[in-house]
Amino acid sequence: MMKKIRKALEEYNRYRGVEAEAKLISIDKDVVTLEFRGSFCETCGYYDWIEDIIYILEEHSLKSEIIEIKELDDGAIAKIKYKERDEETT
Repeated sequence: MMKKIRKALEEYNRYRGVEAEAKLISIDKDVVTLEFRGSFCETCGYYDWIEDIIYILEEHSLKSEIIEIKELDDGAIAKIKYKERDEETT
């Protein structure tokens, strides 16, 4: 599970790192806490930058949902609940 999360963060930062960067803060059972920092292209929508990680986690077979976002002056802390996607539903 940890390997999938790290790969997803690596991919997120590779493509979005110019305007938003995600950093792993913690993983507790089925919740990952991430810190997002950056300029966040405002025309794209602040929350869109955070929601993008959900799509990338899905690509790595982790069904995910944002359960909390704490806004910061130059970013956010997001808690994301995840579980391994059933192979039957893929």
